[in-house]
Amino acid sequence: MVAYWIRGSNIPKTILKAIAKVSSKFLYHGDTNSKRMHLMSWSSTTKPFSKGGLGIASLHVLKSAFNCRIILRMYNNKNPLSSRLKSRHTSPWKPCNSFSSGFWKSVYSTAILFKRNFYFQIAPDSPIDCYWDHWVLSESFSSLFPGQTHPLSCGSGCNLGNWILNGSWSLPPFLSPSIKDTIYAIPITHNCPYHITWDNNENASFKDFYN
Repeated sequence: MVAYWIRGSNIPKTILKAIAKVSSKFLYHGDTNSKRMHLMSWSSTTKPFSKGGLGIASLHVLKSAFNCRIILRMYNNKNPLSSRLKSRHTSPWKPCNSFSSGFWKSVYSTAILFKRNFYFQIAPDSPIDCYWDHWVLSESFSSLFPGQTHPLSCGSGCNLGNWILNGSWSLPPFLSPSIKDTIYAIPITHNCPYHITWDNNENASFKDFYN
């Protein structure tokens, strides 16, 4: 229950700070009301063993890990939640607007922070967003070709699967020859079970997001 609560709630920073303070006192002194000092901060305590911490996951880390799982599910799982998030927000890497919920702003922040840990695999039925996702040489179409018109403005669907026909690239005519050559060099993977992975690990778990 706690796990689902953390995933679906936007916990205020003041509450996170209060929980961290109480947790630190309980861990080091066995008393949440203790006023004694300790030398290690809670932020250092919650670091992985490999980084000098005790491997205790903080609420902030739990939230980030759940956000990572949501991002993977958006692309790899066909379900009502994934469809809803894709249709409403397009991509986790698309900048938020003023109407975005606190939940989605949290997902976006996680996506930006761990962008280099997410790897896309191109497949014929790819749900990858042509414009915002970093599928072109590990960069997004929007950042690599800033002068290029958004695909929707040219009548082209934003899903990368719309640019693939019979297992081969079928690029829209509005793309310049140089852009087409760049995309043609990107291989298309057939029978690919995952469209996005964490560090190329198809079986990534919570511990992978944390470490």
